[in-house]
Amino acid sequence: MNNDEKILAMLESLSEDVKGIKADVNGMKADVNGMKADVNGIKSDVNGMKADFNGIKDDVNGVKATVQENCDMIKAMTHRLETLDAKMDGLQNTTASLKQMQDFKRNMSEKLRELANGIMP
Repeated sequence: MNNDEKILAMLESLSEDVKGIKADVNGMKADVNGMKADVNGIKSDVNGMKADFNGIKDDVNGVKATVQENCDMIKAMTHRLETLDAKMDGLQNTTASLKQMQDFKRNMSEKLRELANGIMP
């Protein structure tokens, strides 16, 4: 084989190598495009998770507000209950029972009899 034929054979071999490299590059491009699509899908998922998280935060803030309102209402009701308990204690200390009234009536009757006996013998 002469030099020209050797050179032609080498060029043909190089041409085949270049075609193989081009095919590999095209395959890599396709892989990169697939990865880009995967990354875009992941970005979309992350954005969806962010939106879900923000929704959860809003829900938690709503629950916090409701809990605070309930706590304030419970405090007000507790204060009112303490006030009513104090009033009830006052009523129990100042209000005579039926037995106390009967005792008072009997004592007054006895005192009036004693008084009447003292004035009119």
